Formats: sequence, structure tokens, C-alpha cells
Amino acid sequence: LKADDFPQIKLELRQVTRKHEVNNEWDWYPLEAKALLTIAGVTNVITLDALSKKVDENSYRLRSVYPLRMTQFGVTPPTAM
Repeated sequence: LKADDFPQIKLELRQVTRKHEVNNEWDWYPLEAKALLTIAGVTNVITLDALSKKVDENSYRLRSVYPLRMTQFGVTPPTAM
């Protein structure tokens, strides 16, 4: 992933929307998140279905899975020898 030139993968949240009313923010609840994902110096706008949970007064934990192709970020996938 061009790690020598770009040692970090960056996810920058832009917008978060709850999918329904939440009674208790300390429990996991579904949301949709729009974010900028930067890999190998290439940034793409992505939308994630995620779960969120409040962990303290100023912090939340998000869980999500986002399938991607290396080519979306200008990286040539490895090939079998």
C-alpha cells in the first residue's frame, strides 16, 4: 500500500446520522456515517453503515466494515507468481 511514502490510513468523519431514535446512547445503536478515507495518498468519499456507542461524556466508539479494492486508491494488487 505504498507504506514507505504513506505510512498512515486516515478516516475523517464528515457526517453521522442516527438511523432511528436512541433511548440509551451507552448501548450500541445503528447509524450512517459519511467520511473521507485516505489510503496511499488517495482520498475517497465513503458511506458506512455502522454501530455506535457512547464511551464517555466526550467520546463515542464506532464499528463498521467497509469492503474496498486496492485499485480504488491507486494501488496495484499483488499477483500470484
